[in-house]
Amino acid sequence: MLQFYFLAVLLNFLTGMLFVFADDKSKEETYTEQAAFFYNKTFRLAIGILACITGIFKILSPIHGTAAVVGDLIPALGALSGGFCLLLDYYSQNTTMSFSTNPTIEKIFITGRRYLGIGILASALLHFLFPTVLFL
Repeated sequence: MLQFYFLAVLLNFLTGMLFVFADDKSKEETYTEQAAFFYNKTFRLAIGILACITGIFKILSPIHGTAAVVGDLIPALGALSGGFCLLLDYYSQNTTMSFSTNPTIEKIFITGRRYLGIGILASALLHFLFPTVLFL
């Protein structure tokens, strides 16, 4: 479905940009007014929810001409992992209880967020350029 193709490319690009460029906590106090919405918790929550929903629907409905389920696997997994990362970040900022995460999840989704963002950004750009390639 072309709507989910557009949403997958847009949300993967936006999520990748958030993780690569707007995820430095030291720059959060000095951001400009034009980029203030990148640090807004509600904006990040909305992008996280939309990315997870788009990732699920992207697995179920790939672009025409590709195999079902695995046709758009990398952009769908990128959207799911980026959305999960944003939702985990929102939950950790707003919870009053202390919680611990699995070391593997912490390594991938918290400390390796910038590398995850580069991968998501690359998958968005490649998915935009080559829409009918298998797994992409």
